[in-house]
Amino acid sequence: MAIVAWIIALLLGAFTLRRFVYLAASLLPVPAQPSLRRFPIAVLAAVKDEESTLPDLLKALSALDYPQAQLSFTFVSDGSTDATAALLEQWCAVHPNARTIASPLSHGKAEALNQALRAAPASDLIAVYDADTRPEHAHLAQLGGAFEDPDVAAASGLLVPYNAARSMVSRYAALETWVYQMVILAGKERCGANPPVVGSNCLYRRKDLEALGGFPAGSLSEDIELSLALVKRGRHTRWIRAARARTHVATTLGHFWRQRTRWTSGMYHSRREVRGLEGLFTVNGYADRLIFVAAVALACWGLLSPIWIAVYLAAPLAAMLIALARAEDPGPRWLYPIVTPVMFAVDVAASIAATVLHLVGHRAEWRTDRA
Repeated sequence: MAIVAWIIALLLGAFTLRRFVYLAASLLPVPAQPSLRRFPIAVLAAVKDEESTLPDLLKALSALDYPQAQLSFTFVSDGSTDATAALLEQWCAVHPNARTIASPLSHGKAEALNQALRAAPASDLIAVYDADTRPEHAHLAQLGGAFEDPDVAAASGLLVPYNAARSMVSRYAALETWVYQMVILAGKERCGANPPVVGSNCLYRRKDLEALGGFPAGSLSEDIELSLALVKRGRHTRWIRAARARTHVATTLGHFWRQRTRWTSGMYHSRREVRGLEGLFTVNGYADRLIFVAAVALACWGLLSPIWIAVYLAAPLAAMLIALARAEDPGPRWLYPIVTPVMFAVDVAASIAATVLHLVGHRAEWRTDRA
């Protein structure tokens, strides 16, 4: 049992050290990022039952500050049963550079994006948005600047939750989003450590994407899997804080639970593309919850010093304070430390459930849970 305690302590220490490294790096000044509008871009979106959120995405796409001659839009309605397909047809009818595909059956986000990729006109770059994403006007130009470096194959920007103050669940989900991006991704960007792409506001170099065979079929975390695959082949990824878009976070326990189990399963599945220690940390990002639970159990049995628990918790606490200081429109900031312990327990339970389901071969379903 002593050996197990030492293994758990070492794993806990490794996750904690990594967090502190990226936390420190995220505090460094951000270099100026050029904006470019010279790359032809094909915008793709795979949507399913999104009639409530889709109009705002389409409005944001219409307002992009990018030469229209350099843009095309390709949408796939992946087995939608509401008015999603009709909304896309209406928008495409008045935009000559847009087209839409209505799939009668749902094949999942990755395969729907591959349909869109095959149908999209020639371009240098591929942009991907979810239906609940609201890219700001200069978003594409700011991301495009990253591709002046020929070694860069993918880049994503900052997602800003627009419904953070809706509920206890949304506060925790928003806090997690802020921490992941403004601490972990920002730190990895400053360290040159190839931050994984955030899949709902990103650009891919098309020749690199097609060299991989497009979006990985059946994947539930296609952004993570593609990022790992690109790095494995010697390419680079970027995170550009100035390239901003707004997004929706989970507001109910059911939505949060299904989203977390889906993401956890998808990250485990991405292990096939791992190369190096940082890749292992990335795909096992939710596994630290399981290690934390094991450490607490060992501490309760007197087999592990509580100091390990305190040191582990110090890193996310510091990250939370930094993220909240940088967050936009969070509502009352004092509420977040109150809801976090309760929601962290739910987070841990969802991670355990997802791990068990993954081990028995259960696959999660792609669904948005938005009314």
